Amino acid sequence: CNILAPGGPTETGFIPSEGRSGLYTRLLPVDVMDAALLWLCSDAAAEVTAARLIGKLWDPADPNAAREDTGEAPRTL
Repeated sequence: CNILAPGGPTETGFIPSEGRSGLYTRLLPVDVMDAALLWLCSDAAAEVTAARLIGKLWDPADPNAAREDTGEAPRTL
């Protein structure tokens, strides 16, 4: 199981456009996760498990740059 998060407030329609302030004045585009999602669905990510990926940090040349976890293999308890 992997997690893919946008990396901040995202323009999804859940945050009303009127009265935005603070963090909500600069929303990420919805497609910020597209490239990372396609990579996760590809054979290139076949060995990736227990990863937390951040869409706004995605770098196709270095998928590990978007990881927000230890990168270690999951342990069996």
